[in-house]
Amino acid sequence: NKKYISYLHLPLAMQDNKFKLSKQNHAKAVMDIDTPQNLLLKALNFLGQNTTDLNKEMKVEKILSLAVDRFELNLMGQVKILWD
Repeated sequence: NKKYISYLHLPLAMQDNKFKLSKQNHAKAVMDIDTPQNLLLKALNFLGQNTTDLNKEMKVEKILSLAVDRFELNLMGQVKILWD
C-alpha cells in the first residue's frame, strides 16, 4: 500500500560557487563526467536513498527499477548541506 504524491520539490544540486547545477550556469554535461550508472548512484545518494546493494556493474534499467520500488521520501530530509 504505497501512497502516491502528485508533485515534489527536490533539493537542488549546487556547484562550488553556490549556483544551481544547470546549463544556464555553464555546468558540464553530466554524461561527459561519468557513466550513467555512477551518475544514478550519486543522484540517489544525494537524495538520501539507500544504495548499499546497487552498483555500477548493474544495467541502468535495473538501478532505476530498484530505486523506484524502494524510494523513501522521508529519507530526503537526511540530505546534508555541503556548505555553511
